[in-house]
Amino acid sequence: MKFEKVTVVRNGIPLLTTPDFLRQPGLTAVFPTRAGGVSKGACAAFNFGFSRGDDPGDVTENYRILASLVGADPAGIAAVRQVHSDRVLLAPRDGVANPFTGQPLQDADGVVTGEAGIYPVCYYADCIPLLLYAPDTGAVAAVHSGWRGTLQGILKHAVALLTEELAGDPARLLMAIGPSICPRCFEVGEEVAELFRAAFPHHPELVLEGFDKPHIDLWRAVEVTALACGLREENITCLGECCFEQPQRYFSHRVHKQERGVLMALIGRREAL
Repeated sequence: MKFEKVTVVRNGIPLLTTPDFLRQPGLTAVFPTRAGGVSKGACAAFNFGFSRGDDPGDVTENYRILASLVGADPAGIAAVRQVHSDRVLLAPRDGVANPFTGQPLQDADGVVTGEAGIYPVCYYADCIPLLLYAPDTGAVAAVHSGWRGTLQGILKHAVALLTEELAGDPARLLMAIGPSICPRCFEVGEEVAELFRAAFPHHPELVLEGFDKPHIDLWRAVEVTALACGLREENITCLGECCFEQPQRYFSHRVHKQERGVLMALIGRREAL
């Protein structure tokens, strides 16, 4: 796993991505920060959550701003209602909804597509946003991987759709681990630590000792899962950005509690390969 990031600034708004993604012609893959958008108060400024008490008109405008920055059609954004599950949907086959048209969002935590013009998204505020790209087919995925989803193997389901359903080669998949809580800050109870020990018996390094309570290296847990799915270490990039340590730059559930917005990672292609 590499630790790399690139900040692309468009219209004064920073968007984070990886060198691997930037090298792929026609691919859009970004992790916004709080900077940008029109939301106010606790949701300032780039909030993409309609359930955070924010003005719906401001949230809709945030979607349109981001889509404009990356050259995407807002109507192509494909979202789900994240519920800390292992469910991944294939768009458009599974009827994934657009988040600001009034369509009800399905309960799931990942979206995969093989079609250009569809932009899977996932939301983050401490949990890991994962973006994946299959350069041999042009298929993409956005996955929300909190500790529950990581234990349930949600990444395995996303990789299966990208490879088995859409004929991608797992050894060529590119994956980015976006801004999320880092191992230094991810304190858990002993019961959660024990779940990770049981789920990853050959990787004791995932549970960090030396703190008042155990800490989990969720970044490494995701990498271990990806490697088991056939991804190559050199194709996995962690941006190394911690939401908890930078609450002015990112929304953090642990810092801001319920007085916050949510950020959104987006990936897609405007044109087919």
